Amino acid sequence: MSEVDAGALAARIRALRAGAGRHRRGLIVAGGSAAALAEALRAAGDDPLWVGSDPPAGLARSASPADPRSVLGQQCDIAVLDLTDGAWPDALGAVAGAVIGGGVLILRVPRGWGDGRFPARLARVFDGAAGFAATGDAGDPSPPSTAGPPSPPPDDPACLTADQAAAVRAVLEVATGRRKRPVVLVADRGRGKSAALGIAAGRLLRDGALGGRGIALIAPSAAAVAPVFEHARRVAGAIDGLRFVAPAELAVTGLPEAGLILVDEAAALPVALLGQVLAGHPRVVFSTTVHGYEGTGRGFAVRFTGLLDRVRPQWRRLRLDAPIRYGAGDPVEAAVFRALLLDARPVDDAVAAAADPDTLRYGPLDRDALAADEPRLRALFGLLVSAHYRTSPADLERLLDGPRVTVWAACDRSGAPLAAALITDEGRLDPELSAAIHRGGRRPAGHMLPETLAAHLGLAEAPRLAARRVVRIAVHPAAWGRGIGSRLLTAVAERSPGVDYLGSAFGATARLLRFWDRAGFAVARVGLTRGRSSGLHSAVVLRSLSPAGARLVEAARRRFAAQFAHALAEPLRDLDPAMAAPLFGGAPAPPPRFDPGERDELALFAAGRRVYGAVIDLMWRLAPWAVADPRTADAHRRALVARVLQRRPPTDAAGALGLSGRRALNRRLGEAVAAALERVPG
Repeated sequence: MSEVDAGALAARIRALRAGAGRHRRGLIVAGGSAAALAEALRAAGDDPLWVGSDPPAGLARSASPADPRSVLGQQCDIAVLDLTDGAWPDALGAVAGAVIGGGVLILRVPRGWGDGRFPARLARVFDGAAGFAATGDAGDPSPPSTAGPPSPPPDDPACLTADQAAAVRAVLEVATGRRKRPVVLVADRGRGKSAALGIAAGRLLRDGALGGRGIALIAPSAAAVAPVFEHARRVAGAIDGLRFVAPAELAVTGLPEAGLILVDEAAALPVALLGQVLAGHPRVVFSTTVHGYEGTGRGFAVRFTGLLDRVRPQWRRLRLDAPIRYGAGDPVEAAVFRALLLDARPVDDAVAAAADPDTLRYGPLDRDALAADEPRLRALFGLLVSAHYRTSPADLERLLDGPRVTVWAACDRSGAPLAAALITDEGRLDPELSAAIHRGGRRPAGHMLPETLAAHLGLAEAPRLAARRVVRIAVHPAAWGRGIGSRLLTAVAERSPGVDYLGSAFGATARLLRFWDRAGFAVARVGLTRGRSSGLHSAVVLRSLSPAGARLVEAARRRFAAQFAHALAEPLRDLDPAMAAPLFGGAPAPPPRFDPGERDELALFAAGRRVYGAVIDLMWRLAPWAVADPRTADAHRRALVARVLQRRPPTDAAGALGLSGRRALNRRLGEAVAAALERVPG
């Protein structure tokens, strides 16, 4: 359209709404000015939400597409997403969710939808999608609404669906019924699970059902659980007993005192942290999204379901299916899910289990061919979603159109991906910019590895070298433990001519550190603070690919070795000793030298004839080497880390190691010292 006939477009919007029922409709507006579209919206007589970089004047409700979270929680009959200056994939999911049943989602797009594989994908999905019309089309875009039979009415007046009412009852039963029977609530977006948590929490607090003990709400961020607090406040008024706990706080201080623990968006949290909650409290409710990337990908489901079966075998799962804001089978929801691959899944387990690692093809994929192969794209993106807890729609755009990005995969003969990796090229920066990064004056986007090595480890040459960063890597859960991920990384390393080093950064867990170590990567840095949304310390790992890269990696290892033992004594004092001990494999220490008298003192401590304080200086010299020595037993490593390097008080160190107290701790330390003295060069 060259220009909008406001009256005709307003009539078209009203007609779409009239035929929608509890479903929603979509309208594609290509070309034309924003002001003309705004005039048409005003003529429609509604209060629309406009999400765009430059909203037209005269509209009461607008938001920036760069801040899609500002849209969450809003409701509207008509929403406009302006895509004329970018694809804004994160905003698309948020804006679509704001439109209620009987409403219209309007996508304002440039003619031809713009350049790139991702805009072309949007065009393929939305052009002619059920429930969508375009300006210039005639007639209704689809048959009258066929939402199917309505959901059973709820038996709880505070709830909007029977599913939501059942979820509220389940939370109340966990809080007041038999102990150690956790519930896992799962739902697609927009099914009211967060509201169910809030309604149940409000009732428990209002009625004093927890005996004065409060409720702890754990989630990736406070913003993510704002609806829980809102619904609890509606029920109870004052909700002083409901407290948000960030994962980083939980990792440091342990479980809070509470009568009930609610964990929202559980799939967006590390399984180890969920295990800490599960084992440490008898009354826990977990809630998570099964679609929409926050969801329970196969990797999460395999690990967490196995943990529940072992620790709390009487757990149960409750699924919420009925949507709250619109009818089941909504065409707008279906189209947005397809466009953003919100329902992407890896290939079937049977396909992955039958794959032979020796016959898989390991290498880069052609992104044009990938974008055109919907089943393969779905399977590959489903792998990446399942393995990472912070995937967003923008990651799909980055996969298809990101600059300096390559997509690698391990595929079987049919082309089905069993492992996938996103790789970005970094570095090769000019000397002036490299020097500014080293001084801490510049942080150029898209060069995370070189910036980290230069600014945090003092390696001035890192930005000038050529690097490749593994942004994401995933292996199908049914193919774990067969070396496929390591082989894929080896293929990247062997087919990266002119690249000096390969690396990655991630939230460190013991499982991930073992994986990267087996793949030939050395730990070069551990972040000194925990990620607020994950509760994990970040780790940077490196693998050299050239002589210059080898010198850089060796320098990084030496720097890490010099820093790490000291960091454990203060900023990393709360790091789990079981996590800290393996990190010394990337921080080799020179063997200590003791004169005969010093060796005798250590031997006397090992025999229980010297107190710890009498040999504390000798223990400090011994511990870094002993912990890094691969011959040291794991139990001895952890004891030396907790008591000597982290300098924890005896009772704290004993508790971290699962020992009964000071005496048991000293016996363990004595065993570690005696074993180490047999190997320390005389």
